[in-house]
Amino acid sequence: MLWVKPLSVLLMVVGLVIFIGLGLFTRNLSAASDDSSSMAEEDPYGILNHYRKLAGMPLFHHSELLTESAANHVHYLNANPVNSTDYLDYHHQLPGRIGFTGVKPSDRALHVGYPSRKVSENISTGSATSYSGSISSLMSAIYHRFGFLDFTVDEIGIARDDTIFVYDMGNRQLSRICTDKPEYFAARSYLRCGDYLLNRDDEAYLCRNLPDDAIVDDSVKGLKCANGTVIDGRFIRRFCESPPEDALLHGPGSYYFLCDDRYKVKKDWLDSLCRHPGVAAYRPVRYFTLSACPEIKIRSEWREDLCAKAGTSNMDEASFYPDICHTGFLISVSRWEESEWERLAVAPDYVVWPARDYPTPTRFTGEFPDPLPDLEVTGYPISVHFNPYTAEDIRMDSFSLHYLDSHSGQWMTVNDFSRLDHEHDPNNLFTPRQFAWFPIQPLYPGTTYRVDASFTYNGKSENLEWTFVTTKQ
Repeated sequence: MLWVKPLSVLLMVVGLVIFIGLGLFTRNLSAASDDSSSMAEEDPYGILNHYRKLAGMPLFHHSELLTESAANHVHYLNANPVNSTDYLDYHHQLPGRIGFTGVKPSDRALHVGYPSRKVSENISTGSATSYSGSISSLMSAIYHRFGFLDFTVDEIGIARDDTIFVYDMGNRQLSRICTDKPEYFAARSYLRCGDYLLNRDDEAYLCRNLPDDAIVDDSVKGLKCANGTVIDGRFIRRFCESPPEDALLHGPGSYYFLCDDRYKVKKDWLDSLCRHPGVAAYRPVRYFTLSACPEIKIRSEWREDLCAKAGTSNMDEASFYPDICHTGFLISVSRWEESEWERLAVAPDYVVWPARDYPTPTRFTGEFPDPLPDLEVTGYPISVHFNPYTAEDIRMDSFSLHYLDSHSGQWMTVNDFSRLDHEHDPNNLFTPRQFAWFPIQPLYPGTTYRVDASFTYNGKSENLEWTFVTTKQ
């Protein structure tokens, strides 16, 4: 049981894993607003894009499919109230219940036709009655904040009903690749042996040395009997190569011509075979191809034999993503990483929150899962997280928080705070590129705060300083 303390808003988080509206939610926009100054109450895209712009991040695009998926989940949560002691059900649907469209967010996305399995989800439910209230609560919750400020997501679908808000996020480029299946992104090899792929040279070798019985011979035709039974072509071929003597007619009697009219086969013998074909019955041929010889159909039962013949010493480590596209398209790891690097090269090296111009709340009251289960209320968390495509080696060396005293005009130091990172996270959700500090006491309202931090980034030491101002209430 993970219900630790009463909250004014209940927040959920789900990892990347991985959604047709029913009239119970608000969907006012046909596209995400690129005007980040838009903060209209019912413009959640504008609110989120305003915050992402403050953080220096690319803006969200609106996804109709993710909106449908989110709307479906809102309907499910309305129809199936969640027991407050089992928070996982906010993200996991149960088959057979009203409105079920998929167990996980990625399953619900598949249900509406979203092509990629890379889907993450934020949910708030509780006292928030507006998008601004819901998003503000989620931004104060550290796991959910990282969800909205994730470098790898750039499209979103949003739905709500009353106090239930669902935000489903994905990667636009990945969705396009899974849909269009461009040759440039295709993995170049198809024979997978465990965790390895046969490399091109060895594929070419196998293509030149495939045994005859490994190859599907389309020239071999089956025999259709008068009763509709089909005798397998491979059986007919073996029969013609060495026909059993008791099947052949050498004198008078009824017979069929087989094997290009070379043999007279007793009618009674063949009629009996058609009635009781046994192993001679037609069996569909399962096959695969190699990229080095795509015109050759190789029997599926030969896959293991070919893997054993090649041996892992002649193979490359698997270099494609096998399960990322619902369409079954295999994406080359190197081509995908190259594409993501180009997209994220223009993103900041790191993101800090609260941002300089963000009106910062004074306190954090919790989320599920709870990052600080021993504390009822703390100050608003401060975070730094790094771009995964530019930051390979990160170490936070120091952190300090100060506030400007309104009476003396001096900077005063906040001494008590709790640090969370990859090694100090009770829920093991932080990555090595994410860091957060929670002041033990709520922040002072209407006060300017300054953060001083230093870190080692890809072997180089850097200092970081910024200020933010808390709200007046």
